Amino acid sequence: SSERFIAAVDFGTKKTALAVARVEGNNTQIMFYRTAPSAGIMHSAVAGVTKVEAVLKGLIDEAERDLNIKISQIVTGLPRCFIRQQDATGTLPRNNPDDCISEEEIETLKFLAQESDQDSSSDTERIYGVIAQSFSTGDYFQLIENDVVGMTGDEITGHFKVFIGPKRPISSMTKVFNDLGIAVCRTYFTPLATAKAVLTEEETGNGVALIDFGAGTTSVSIFSKKVLAAYGSVPFGGNTVTNDLRMECGISESMAENIKIAFG
Repeated sequence: SSERFIAAVDFGTKKTALAVARVEGNNTQIMFYRTAPSAGIMHSAVAGVTKVEAVLKGLIDEAERDLNIKISQIVTGLPRCFIRQQDATGTLPRNNPDDCISEEEIETLKFLAQESDQDSSSDTERIYGVIAQSFSTGDYFQLIENDVVGMTGDEITGHFKVFIGPKRPISSMTKVFNDLGIAVCRTYFTPLATAKAVLTEEETGNGVALIDFGAGTTSVSIFSKKVLAAYGSVPFGGNTVTNDLRMECGISESMAENIKIAFG
């Protein structure tokens, strides 16, 4: 089996993290993980391009030296703040009703739902994620994605949540990678990645609210029947608490941070 490396970066308001994993067959091993204090990041989004480039370049140079590799592609998450959501529906007639519904048809439905929503998005926004909520085949209703694949029917209708965010942070992030000569091979909708990391399938199936406290953003993801049903965020986080303590008490930032960690 061939060996390959996957690099992933997470832009946090307080720290920037770079991880490199070695993948060989079904085995994945984290070979490198470092963090550095962030600069140029506001509310989990790239604001100051040159400052972000300097921080990220330092992490990448360190990884390349340690592992003796060249990082040319990277995976990264999309910003978590200033995201709104809309409902969208797509219907796909089926030429062969007796054929089993495939995952490709589900992806086509997601694309149709996304296309139907494009007109409502302005030039300053882009779609961050399209999450399937339920499906119907004409004979059956309120099906989840795993259930509808393999069924039959004359048509299939999908109901989706479309999560829309600002375009500028994405173009700024893209410029960071372009200037460093690195291609973005994949972006991911951060609430889904966070949920996969910390929630069990039983928790998402029963229904759960996941609160993510960041330095510059606090977000809430609500899961029901294993599906992300709602997401919201506010541009306040741990840094807000630290700054309030610093200003009200007239103390240094490092002391305010220590008090927050110890008693918060």
